Amino acid sequence: MISYEKHITYRVDINGQATDEIEMLYYKHPDNLDRTFPEAPDGNNRHYDAMINEIERGVAEIVELDCTYYPNYAEIRKNKYPTIGDQLDALYHAGIFPSDMAAKLKAIKDADPKE
Repeated sequence: MISYEKHITYRVDINGQATDEIEMLYYKHPDNLDRTFPEAPDGNNRHYDAMINEIERGVAEIVELDCTYYPNYAEIRKNKYPTIGDQLDALYHAGIFPSDMAAKLKAIKDADPKE
């Protein structure tokens, strides 16, 4: 029996959990794994149509593969922190920088104020 690979990548939320939202989906041809093709039930893809025909004839099957990348703990935690710019801005406004650094930052902020 011919086995077509159905590669599915799900979107991952900020906590590293896969959602139901599909980020990417494609099939790999069993005779040439470098050849991929999208799901196209509208009849606009000859490779997809040939695959469905082979499945209907009972000579092929689809093997689903979850290709979702799950971030590790450090990546999940990093994405939850405020940006470095926001962290530095909070320190500036809290008056934590040495006076010479605060003066440099104030000069830049005064020269190019937020609109």
